[in-house]
Amino acid sequence: MELTGKRVFNLARLRQTPREIEITLGLPPYRIHETYHRELMSGYLEAESVSPANDSDSDKQEKTDARRRFYYEANREKIRERKRRYYETHKEEYQERKRRYRERRKNQGVLKIGN
Repeated sequence: MELTGKRVFNLARLRQTPREIEITLGLPPYRIHETYHRELMSGYLEAESVSPANDSDSDKQEKTDARRRFYYEANREKIRERKRRYYETHKEEYQERKRRYRERRKNQGVLKIGN
């Protein structure tokens, strides 16, 4: 087994998704399925035989959170730019909401006059 195939096997054994493995190893999309499918499936099979997928709800939540963090890290700049453009196009709405919030807080006596 060549070096990249071995790395694919090890990452699959750690239950990473094929896309996560491709990003980690710097492979083009779908290359893992075309070239390293046997190593990928062998890694998943070994991971299943070592520890069955009897994940509790907390484990599933942790995996979901990890995938979200992974997506966010991989697409941080795109997300930041998208948020910036949205804010620019809806600036007046944000300012109005902020004004109403401050007015409510001021009427409740929570917000000091200087703020």
